Amino acid sequence: MNTTSPSVSDVTVGTVVSIRVTSPSGESYTRESVVDENLHFDNSITFDEPGRWTVEYSYTDENGQVVDWGEAVDVQEEEDETPSAYEAGVIFAVALIALIGMILSFVARQDKEAKHEGPGQGLPPGMDQPVAHDSVDQMLEL
Repeated sequence: MNTTSPSVSDVTVGTVVSIRVTSPSGESYTRESVVDENLHFDNSITFDEPGRWTVEYSYTDENGQVVDWGEAVDVQEEEDETPSAYEAGVIFAVALIALIGMILSFVARQDKEAKHEGPGQGLPPGMDQPVAHDSVDQMLEL
């Protein structure tokens, strides 16, 4: 985030701003940033802990006066949107059961279609009907 002092008009290009960041657990660090030609400075902060963070800024103006201000930032813990191993297992099991159900439904439907009987189908040939044989030897045995 780039920022400027909202109430300070005497900040100049090249001014060094000291930034002190304090985490909710009390750990703090200080770093410096230089004001650019647009009167902005880099204020990139990583908030890696939920709770209230404090950020304090200070610099020394051209008259030697220390100018400081601060802000509090409330950070909430992000929810993890990736499914857990348990959720992934449940999703896989449901998908597998649905797939098995579809396969069984398809197979059962084919069995019903194969049982279709029309005239002369599924019955032994009549006495006056020709009989098909697998080989000449089988035909001579009759």
